[in-house]
Amino acid sequence: MTLYELNQAGYASLPKMTKAELEKAKENIVTFLDVHNSSYYMMLNHDNKYYTLFTYIDKKDKDRMALEIISVAKSLGELKSIEVNGDILEIWILYNNKCDMYALFNYEKGVIQV
Repeated sequence: MTLYELNQAGYASLPKMTKAELEKAKENIVTFLDVHNSSYYMMLNHDNKYYTLFTYIDKKDKDRMALEIISVAKSLGELKSIEVNGDILEIWILYNNKCDMYALFNYEKGVIQV
């Protein structure tokens, strides 16, 4: 069993995130966005072939961006955890009895503007 499989089982056993936990997660996302100060972020789950690119209309509106990230994550299933792990934001989501981690990260170098 891999570390990821152990984490899947552990996060799957957690209760659904409460409103208070989601509010704290929003604050952590805003801090994450402040630290990376990028215009582009990718939310990725390779196993599920899931890729979403987030970008700002107004880069000062980090609260709105954080709420949108949470909203998109909620649309994918039951939120178990949202936490910063180094340069990524781990979003653990349970769907169809399977818990997967969606990684949100700075994607500034993945977008080429000409």
